[in-house]
Amino acid sequence: MVVTTPSATAPDFEATLYVDPPSTDAPVSTHLTVTVSIRDVVDLYTWQFRMNFDPSLLECTGATEGPFLKSGGPTVWPSPAIDNVVGTILVGCSLLVPPGVSGSGVLAYVTFHCKGVGHSDLVFQDPDTFLLDSNLNTIPRQAIGGGVTQRPTPPVGGATVPVSTIAILAPWMGLSALVGAVTAVVVIKKRRES
Repeated sequence: MVVTTPSATAPDFEATLYVDPPSTDAPVSTHLTVTVSIRDVVDLYTWQFRMNFDPSLLECTGATEGPFLKSGGPTVWPSPAIDNVVGTILVGCSLLVPPGVSGSGVLAYVTFHCKGVGHSDLVFQDPDTFLLDSNLNTIPRQAIGGGVTQRPTPPVGGATVPVSTIAILAPWMGLSALVGAVTAVVVIKKRRES
């Protein structure tokens, strides 16, 4: 991880670190990727975040670097530290030479495997979530997490029919099978007669 520690506070402005989109739906047994973005940052040189998730519902499978910081030059991207027992991922990145990058963009992509039905919050944790400028001062920021809702995997072939509907349709389905059988017998009988 990034070994630099935050020092004194930077000038008076505030960036926003956030999960995009803030809310995601996904079927169980699928993979999904959430984006961690930054908005309105000035002179970003180093960033790090720790994100917590529900390990009974999600399994983190990895993270990749986004394009924002490396738009300012070469970066250092250590392997993310993932703990799927506790439910946390620690990710960090730093430029190699100043100055930092200003503006808005994508910092990282985090990929999860959906294990169970339910809702998991994605929460940034302090003090392991921080932004540093090229003087290694802390950049004031707000961190807005997100959430993932896993739903049951839909059945193969489309919509399910409630049992009560099947009970209602059963006599008609039987009648339709009977009409089909009678039609087949009539066709065979006519072929034999001709």
